[in-house]
Amino acid sequence: MFGKKNIEKEKIYNDGTVEFTFVSKQKCVVTIKRNRMDVSFFGASNALAKGLSGTKTMNLDYLIGIQFKAPDKITTGYIQFIFNGISSSQGLNNAIKDEDAIVFNQSDLDLAIDLKEYLLDYIFNK
Repeated sequence: MFGKKNIEKEKIYNDGTVEFTFVSKQKCVVTIKRNRMDVSFFGASNALAKGLSGTKTMNLDYLIGIQFKAPDKITTGYIQFIFNGISSSQGLNNAIKDEDAIVFNQSDLDLAIDLKEYLLDYIFNK
């Protein structure tokens, strides 16, 4: 499931916890254990775009979809998490400020695809 390129960015622990570390655009660590997802943003660009919000914990049982856009030569890519009962803003400009989104460059594309596939598998196999 996980690509060989990202072995240092993806960790699987004995207790089933999976960790994805994004370092390209908006630096963050996504930690998933059972139905819980913690997203911790760090770095100056995140402080300016999203504020100093700390770690956000989400219940994956309420995750109903994912909006994914791969980066291209002009724009960065993003993953937006769509939760039941919460309206989601769409598009790159909104994703940069959205606390339910991760923005990434080409160097984290494989990692972002792995996270997207992991979460889609969770959604469709609840």
